[in-house]
Amino acid sequence: MPKGDKETPFQRRKVLQTAGAIGAAGLAGCSTNTDATEEPPTESDSGGGGADETASPTEAAELTVGGDMVYASLSTPSSLNPYRVSDTTTSARINKILDYPGGASDSETFDPGWFKSWELSEGSTKVTYELHEGLEWGGDYGTMTAEDVVYTLNNVLLLQGEDDWYGHTDTDFYYIGPDSEPVEYEVTGELTFEATLPVSKANWLHEDPLLGQWWLPKEFVKPYRDAGDADGMDKDSYITDAVYGNGNLGPYEFDNWTRNSQMAFTRNDNYYRREKIGEIGDRDYTESPYWETLTYQQFDESSTALSALKTGEVDLAGIPDGKVSNFRGNQSTQLYESPFDNGVFWLNLNHRANGWDPIRESRKVRYAIGNAFDPDTIIEEAYNGLAVPLRTFHPSWGPYYPSEDKLTSLPGDIEKARSQLEAGTSDEYGYEGDQFHGPDGQLELSMVRTTGNPSIEIASNYLKQRLSELGIKSTIEAKQWSTLLQDYAMNSPDNVEGEPDWSIGSFNGGPWDQSVSNEQWDIMLGLGFSTSPYAPWSAVRSTLAEKGTFNLWGYTQDEYDIQEFIGNASTASSQEEVQSQMTEMFSFISKDMPFIFTSSGYNVTGLNNSVVGLPGEKTDDGYKATSYFQTINEAQPSKLYARKQE
Repeated sequence: MPKGDKETPFQRRKVLQTAGAIGAAGLAGCSTNTDATEEPPTESDSGGGGADETASPTEAAELTVGGDMVYASLSTPSSLNPYRVSDTTTSARINKILDYPGGASDSETFDPGWFKSWELSEGSTKVTYELHEGLEWGGDYGTMTAEDVVYTLNNVLLLQGEDDWYGHTDTDFYYIGPDSEPVEYEVTGELTFEATLPVSKANWLHEDPLLGQWWLPKEFVKPYRDAGDADGMDKDSYITDAVYGNGNLGPYEFDNWTRNSQMAFTRNDNYYRREKIGEIGDRDYTESPYWETLTYQQFDESSTALSALKTGEVDLAGIPDGKVSNFRGNQSTQLYESPFDNGVFWLNLNHRANGWDPIRESRKVRYAIGNAFDPDTIIEEAYNGLAVPLRTFHPSWGPYYPSEDKLTSLPGDIEKARSQLEAGTSDEYGYEGDQFHGPDGQLELSMVRTTGNPSIEIASNYLKQRLSELGIKSTIEAKQWSTLLQDYAMNSPDNVEGEPDWSIGSFNGGPWDQSVSNEQWDIMLGLGFSTSPYAPWSAVRSTLAEKGTFNLWGYTQDEYDIQEFIGNASTASSQEEVQSQMTEMFSFISKDMPFIFTSSGYNVTGLNNSVVGLPGEKTDDGYKATSYFQTINEAQPSKLYARKQE
C-alpha cells in the first residue's frame, strides 16, 4: 500500500506496502526518513553520542506504565476503515487499535497475533488457523469467531466481477497459481478454520495475505452485504468512529482525530496480548503497552518536525538523509539507523494515455530518461550517501538480487541519452540545436513530487536540470501525499470515454488507454514499493502484471510472460529453482525498465533520550534484521520500547 513519505522502516502491511503482511508489495512513500514515525525505530546506533546506554533489551531497565508518546508525522491517513486501507499511513494508525492476525518471526517460524496458531500441511496445500479464545469486538458484537473471518473472506475479499459489491483492494492476493484460482476457506470450529490452496506453496508463511488482513464482525457486515450497500457500511459510525477497536484487539483505543493536525489514542487496559501471549522470545507483553497515550502530531515540513524533536515537543521523528549529520552527537536525541530497508524506489513513469506516449512505446526513451537521472549522483547529493543503487525490483541485500552482470546498467551519460532519445522517437521528433522538439515545439514533461521531503526536492530539481541538458523543458508540481495518491497515482475509466474492458480497482482502473488519473503527469518522484524479500513475486505480480492491483502506471508488454514466471517461482520445489526463476525475471525487468530504478534507502530515526528499551545489536543478515524489526513493530510498544518514568 502506498507508504507515506517515509512511514517507518518495516511496516507489517505491505501493499501499496498492501495486501497483507508478509507477501505483498507495498506502495511506499519515498524512503528518505521524513516520516519514519509510524512505528518504532529498527536498529540502535548511537551515531557518535547521545544514546542512552540502558537502551539494550538485555539490561534490566525498570519500566512502568505511564507517560505520553508523540510521533511526528508528515502524512495523514485516508480514514479509519480497516476495509479501505491503501497506504501505510492509514495502516499504521489502524494498527494501533487492531493487531495483525500473525506474522513471521524468522524465515520459518509463525509469530502469533489474533491467530494462536498457523500450520501449513506437509504438502503445502492446506493451512489450519486457530484464533485465540476471548478476542472481543468493540460495540455489542461479542467475541471474534472463525465465522467472522470466513464471512469477510467469502463475502468481501474473494468476490470478483458482478458479484463484487464492495471493491476491496486486496482481492487479487487471494487468487494464486498459474491459473489465478481462489484460496478456499472453510469454518471447522468456533475458533478454527482451514484454507485450501489451489497449488502447493512452501513459502506461504511469507505470502499469506490473511496474516496482514483485518476483518469486522459478521453480524455488522451481513446487513450491508445483503443490501449491496458499500457506501452505507463505509459511513457507519462503527467504522468512522473506530468503535470496532473498543474491545481488546489492539494496544490502544481511538480517542480523537483533528484532521491535518493530530490523531490521539489511549491505552487499552484490556489488550489481549497481556494474557493470551504474555512473554514470547525477547518480547514481554504482560504490561504492554507502556504508554498511557500515543499521539501522531502532523507537520507540513520535515524541518518543523525535526525542530519539535529537538525541543522535546515530539518523542520520535524520521530523520531525512541530508539532516542525519546534524543529529550525530546530539546529546538530547538518540539516533537509530538501519541499512535493511525492503523498499525499492524509482522514478515513476506514466505509461497511460495521459502521459507522454514514447515513454510507453519505447525502451530507448526510458533509457534516455534513466541516463539523465544518475542514481549514484542522487544517492550522494540527495540522500547523503545513505542508500544503495538498485537496478531491478528487489533490495540489493535481498536473497534474489541478481549479479550485476545480469542487470542493465546506465552510465548517466547525457550524450548517450540524446542518441537514445532520437532513436526511440518517431520522425516527428528531433533536435533543433540543443532543444528536443516534437509536433508542438520543444518537448515539455510534467513532473510531480511529494512535499515535505528535502531529498525528493533535491532529486526533482536535479532531474529538471538534467532534462534541460537533454533539451527537454519540464515543470514540477509539489503535492501532499494524500493528493499525490488521489489525483495522480489513482486512475479511473471515468476520465476517458467508454467502458473499460476490465477494472481491478482504484489504482488500476483498466487498460492503459481506458483509465487515466485525474491530473496529467509524466514522471513522479517520492513513491516506491516495499517488497517481501523471501516472496518477491507477490510485489511483481501486483505492480507489473497488466491486471496487477497496483499497476497504476498502466505498464504492459508482450515480450515476457510475467504471470507465468510468477507462478513458476512461487511454486518451485527448491531454492535453486526459485533463484533461477527470479534471476530471469529480475533481469528482464531491469532490461525493460518500466520505471527508472534508483535506490534502496536506509532508515534513520531520531528519538528523545527519555525513551528506553530499544533493540540493541545489529545483524548482518538482512532478512533476519527485517523480520526482527517487523516483530518489534508488531509488538509496539512493549517492554522493548517504553518511556523512562520521571
